[in-house]
Amino acid sequence: MIARLRTEHAPTLLVAALASAFGVALMQVTGYLGSAMRADDVTGSSATAALMLAIVAWVFIVIAVYVSGVVTANTVATVVAGRTRQIALLRLLGSTARAQRGAIAREGLAVGAVGAALGLVVGTLVAIGLAEWAAVA
Repeated sequence: MIARLRTEHAPTLLVAALASAFGVALMQVTGYLGSAMRADDVTGSSATAALMLAIVAWVFIVIAVYVSGVVTANTVATVVAGRTRQIALLRLLGSTARAQRGAIAREGLAVGAVGAALGLVVGTLVAIGLAEWAAVA
């Protein structure tokens, strides 16, 4: 049963981890770029360059949040659609719709939290690696 649940939630976990990793890396790389711009003689005193970087960063963040929300919702919907027989059986045995929604919501929150934690670690490592690579190059 647990192996089946792990397999069943693997796509959702992957989507949550990738979305979180992308968001963390985006935020940290934007911070690194801002620091590099402030340290530069030409762009360091330019308020326009800092504003443009902030606007571009926020646009990318909004796009990333929207896309990850749509992909996550689609993944969860696919998992729920694959469990219709199990849900129907539980309903026939007396489970309420509210109990089923609660169980699915709890599973989604748990998988999302694990995916977000994994993504935080991966995104931080990617951002640090990119910063070190940029410093060497």
